[in-house]
Amino acid sequence: MAPSKLMTGDNLNDVLDAISGGTLKERTAGLDQLTVWLDKKGKSTLAALGDKNYHRIFEHLFRCALAEKQSYYGGKKTTAAAAATRLSKCAEALRLALNHGAAKLKRKTVVAVIDHVTQTLPAPDGEYVEPLLKDYVKSLSGLLNHQSNAEYLATALGANAWLSCLDFCIDAIASYVDSTERDASIPI
Repeated sequence: MAPSKLMTGDNLNDVLDAISGGTLKERTAGLDQLTVWLDKKGKSTLAALGDKNYHRIFEHLFRCALAEKQSYYGGKKTTAAAAATRLSKCAEALRLALNHGAAKLKRKTVVAVIDHVTQTLPAPDGEYVEPLLKDYVKSLSGLLNHQSNAEYLATALGANAWLSCLDFCIDAIASYVDSTERDASIPI
């Protein structure tokens, strides 16, 4: 049997389509391929990406995270375990994309990322979605490490939006630290 086009090509559009609309197997393969592409691809290839490219990547990752979060909380134990793996991969891909592109993002994309993280990370029980927690906290940190993104939040959106974002970050970091203290095998 011949390998699927998704696994043999480096076509970003095919990978993104698999992530947001493919079967579970295609979604997993797409997340793996995107993560490898963002992590190991030459910096010259990533340098060519602009705000629109990153926004498109984020939108597909957001759709995937929302679908997997629903499976994580609504499925059987085996379904939840598989969804947790895909959630972790989705969060890792978001973190890697933000590490490469945070300096290139425009205001609309910055707000979309912050809205997604602050709305998706909280769990129905009031805690945080464990498979997303580590990489989403690092994603927010990477996004806000760029001065232009932090200044935009503080000035254009107003003090309340900035303080709300900071409060959320502090709560999420505290939850992450608590979870790592409970499980010393997770590196900080």
